[in-house]
Amino acid sequence: MSVLIIYCHPYVKSFNHAILEHVQKNLQTSHLNYHTIDLYYDDFNPTYSAKELSLYHDGGTTDPLVSKYLSLLKKCQTVIFITALLVE
Repeated sequence: MSVLIIYCHPYVKSFNHAILEHVQKNLQTSHLNYHTIDLYYDDFNPTYSAKELSLYHDGGTTDPLVSKYLSLLKKCQTVIFITALLVE
């Protein structure tokens, strides 16, 4: 089984980061293959440029990170999201 962890939190001493480390340790202990996407570490920008938006309907992108992430998503069997939830 392959697992993709998508992690999104800016602070490495956060509770979310502790969760990430615990999940990774459990996957290693279980001998499961996994890959982690750290959106802050990658400096991922989630906004579309005008050029990228024009490619949207054809599934195109100008962002190499989007291509990388899409490739990882296509290969995995399980996705785990670890992110902060802001409640106002």
